[in-house]
Amino acid sequence: HAWALVGVQPSSGELVFGDVPGDDAFDSEADAVAALLGRCYKVELLGSGEALLGYVVVGATALVLVAERTRVGARLPGGHEVKCVACAVWHRLVLRGPGAAGREADDAAAEEAARNVERLTTFPIDGAHFYCETLDVTRPFPSASPVASPSWDFVWNRWLGCALRRTRGLEAVVPALLQGVCGAHELWDDAGAPYTLLLVSRRSCMHAGPRYKVGDMLSLWGKL
Repeated sequence: HAWALVGVQPSSGELVFGDVPGDDAFDSEADAVAALLGRCYKVELLGSGEALLGYVVVGATALVLVAERTRVGARLPGGHEVKCVACAVWHRLVLRGPGAAGREADDAAAEEAARNVERLTTFPIDGAHFYCETLDVTRPFPSASPVASPSWDFVWNRWLGCALRRTRGLEAVVPALLQGVCGAHELWDDAGAPYTLLLVSRRSCMHAGPRYKVGDMLSLWGKL
């Protein structure tokens, strides 16, 4: 099924999805919206996007990361499209109830949660990340690995996708998000024949930061 209605438990933030056709799994957006409206819920459209990049609960706040706009960075053989994130948006859901209150039991916990939310939602994403929903681009092209088994060292939203990947029926919803650049350039050789130059850079999330800092960390490898 191409469309899903995923609920959020109001106090814990746990995702609720049964993968039941006609109940929370549908073949079209129209069917999903009609089912939602038929349950007499008050529906408010907060936003739309081209890809769901992550979902995580921080304190008493559930955060949803959506790629609102993308551009095609490259078209690869086989019809695969690499999409660069042009505009990513965080949507916030305030959790309520005893379970939510326990996550921020005192002022210090609430302040720490607020700082963590701020750090996460201000991390620069636009123009610096890309993904492909049909091909593994975490490895050199052409990768023989399935798209569902990326090289996790290069996946920047692995943590953000954990809640969705462990929910049956939503395992493949979140694409592997890479930090770097992917672009194709149409060029011509000396004989005037056209060819395409593909430039791909991938930054490992295991060795993030300036090179001199990475060097210092690697020099301590095995001593920590």
